[in-house]
Amino acid sequence: MYANGSTYISSDKVHAAIIKNRSVIENPCRIGDVKAFNVNYVGAYTFFRGGEIVAESIGRFCSMAPNISIGPVEHNPDLLTTSTFLNSENAWGDSTEFCSYWEKNVGIWSKIKKTFTSDKFINNSMPVIGSDVWIGQNSIIRRGVTIADGAIVAANSVVTKDVLPYEIVGGVPAIHIRYRFSQETINKLIEVKWWEWDLMSLNEVDWTDPPVAAEQLLVRYKNHNFKLANYTTV
Repeated sequence: MYANGSTYISSDKVHAAIIKNRSVIENPCRIGDVKAFNVNYVGAYTFFRGGEIVAESIGRFCSMAPNISIGPVEHNPDLLTTSTFLNSENAWGDSTEFCSYWEKNVGIWSKIKKTFTSDKFINNSMPVIGSDVWIGQNSIIRRGVTIADGAIVAANSVVTKDVLPYEIVGGVPAIHIRYRFSQETINKLIEVKWWEWDLMSLNEVDWTDPPVAAEQLLVRYKNHNFKLANYTTV
């Protein structure tokens, strides 16, 4: 389905979740075939091709490959069992045995709940993903991670720590591979933040030559020869 004419959302279930969670989604945006979606803010021209997405925010011009997992629920390995039996009323609340057991063990239930909100065991902060980020197929982004503007996560990676601007990481756990551009070019791109501009301000930018493009953008930025984008939202 389409919302406000240009944001594509493939599932009515996901659309309902977006409305329930009061997500702010800029137009245009594409959200296709995701199994779960709970993101407070999504920037324009960001494309999702599937997976489970739970994040604080995802910037503009991002590319999310199929079957990725961002901010998955984590289990506490230091308890006697990692089973959701210990903490998920949503999963087992329809079981009379489950309910009867925990009614008789309220004190233990309360103690367990505290471990799931303790930074010692679980990082409850949602991932933050910048703009112009590409996350490859089958990758996992753990909770508490920030992926900065321009970064790339290689396919089949598990990201357990922050990723720097324009850094390429990959592997299990993900490690530094290289930076996309020279530090000089990266500094210029970080300064101008071209993804905050409207598209007409990007006329004749040479996307094929990043150093040249970065210099073009910097000149326009310093001369105030650009307009900030003002996208409608769902």
